[in-house]
Amino acid sequence: MKQEKLRERLTSQAIKIASSKNLPLSLVDFFIGADEDSTIANLAVFEQSLNLAVQQQVEQRLKSDGYTPPANSAAKTFTLDAIKGMSHDEINKNWDEIKQTLQNK
Repeated sequence: MKQEKLRERLTSQAIKIASSKNLPLSLVDFFIGADEDSTIANLAVFEQSLNLAVQQQVEQRLKSDGYTPPANSAAKTFTLDAIKGMSHDEINKNWDEIKQTLQNK
């Protein structure tokens, strides 16, 4: 009877700890120790192992499926009407692209 009450108390405490750390509750029973300290230590080891495994998976996925932005090789092109409607500052700001557009015509 005493062992059963101890187990219930440790399970309850382990569930609270696991919930606060967002650990899977379905695995809590596997980490119940002989006393409170061993239960907390078991959960801490589980949390560290789980976080390490998740971090490794994230890093692996980022390395293999990482986003590579496209090269900015496509220069802006402007129509003559667009160039005529620009202010001097806009023309100066976009001069390289405007010059390229005019050379291609």
